[in-house]
Amino acid sequence: MSKKNLSILTPSFFFLIVVILISGCINNNQGNSLNNNNITPETWKMEEVWNVSTVGIPFMDLRPDGGLAAAIDHNNAILYLAKPNGESKKFNVQENDWGSPLVVGVFIINDSAYVPATYAEFEGARVYTWEGLSNEIKLQEGIVRGGIDTAARSPNGMHVCYLRTGTLYCDDWKFDIGNMSNMLSVSDDGYVVVGPENPILVLKDGKVVSSINASSNMALAYKDKIITQMNNGLAVLNPEGKILASNNNFSFNVGALLKIIPVPSEKYLFAFKAFEKTHVLDWNLKEVRTLPGYPEFANDNFVVTSDNGIIHCYSLKDFHEVFNVTVPGDSIGYIKLSNDGKVMLVSGETGGFYLYRGARKE
Repeated sequence: MSKKNLSILTPSFFFLIVVILISGCINNNQGNSLNNNNITPETWKMEEVWNVSTVGIPFMDLRPDGGLAAAIDHNNAILYLAKPNGESKKFNVQENDWGSPLVVGVFIINDSAYVPATYAEFEGARVYTWEGLSNEIKLQEGIVRGGIDTAARSPNGMHVCYLRTGTLYCDDWKFDIGNMSNMLSVSDDGYVVVGPENPILVLKDGKVVSSINASSNMALAYKDKIITQMNNGLAVLNPEGKILASNNNFSFNVGALLKIIPVPSEKYLFAFKAFEKTHVLDWNLKEVRTLPGYPEFANDNFVVTSDNGIIHCYSLKDFHEVFNVTVPGDSIGYIKLSNDGKVMLVSGETGGFYLYRGARKE
């Protein structure tokens, strides 16, 4: 606009512009706490609907829509299923076996909970529905040495993999992986990362896509990306091993209970530095902002952090806080949140599970 045009503007018009600009600055400084229509962002409180005391490694899973939660009492080989209305059931996954199984995880696909384990007379998974045992997946029959090292599903539940000594079983294919074990990641796009020996293997449909000499010997598959550490910095690669982005200010870490940092979501990665905050990065590894606490979980809509005994959930639309909950028990093991943010499953580091359901704030 020219000086000539500016001269005809009235004082009231200038006042209106100033008010608009100040209002915009305030909203930006508050982290977009209000949307463009000045409507208060949605928040809710979380109510505990179910809990159970257990001992051992806190294996658990939550169906993406929040309709079913599964938790393992590791030391007693008990599977718990719970619904967000508070209903629950439990099953002894030893069934009628002569010996106790060595359970290595649990994951939910549709209405079924898969319990991968080395059972008394086979290696594989027992599958449970709300009604009880419905199927057995036998990767290896008979009493054998070795056993299942780990198992994983993709976030969307479309791909399932089991890793047992020397062999990787995924969907309808298997692959001889030699001595690799103990680390397995499966993406929604069907890419599978196996380690921790160097190089790390990236597979799909039973074929090796690439081998990556990552400096951390660990990696995570997310959709069509591989996240790892290269040259002492955080790196994002394509499945063929080409580096798409890197940032030496952050690193790829594996914490207690093999929790991987950074935590990925559709638009962001959530990294962490010791004694700092959660750093929000885009997929070019450029920092967007920070959030309080330690990143625990993320999906395409929300990120969950923990900070000084409080669990916080933030919307990824505008980063306003949706809810917060005091950490149940003495520690945090795992956290999973439904896609709509209304169901949350929390464990302690050595057992104990808590299921929450969202309710409108009064």
